[in-house]
Amino acid sequence: MTERVDMSALYREDATFEETIAVYQYMIDNGQAWHMEGHVGRTAMRLIEDGYCTLGPERIKDYWGNTVPAITDVVPGTKGSAEYAAARRAER
Repeated sequence: MTERVDMSALYREDATFEETIAVYQYMIDNGQAWHMEGHVGRTAMRLIEDGYCTLGPERIKDYWGNTVPAITDVVPGTKGSAEYAAARRAER
């Protein structure tokens, strides 16, 4: 079953933080975050670094030809991994 994500949360002023995170994780997972305007990609990377999102399931080339690793490309517990995100959530 495909999860429905309200993409309008990306730009709505009244979007909750959780809605925004869900949109970014969806775009990271399908690679879309890396092909939109620079702000979106930078925000996606910041959310990964802060542990709110994880890397996507597949390695992808961004708009500029840089490789964004897949979640399976990183060591568990490092930035972008599910373990890293869980540890960061536990800190909050």
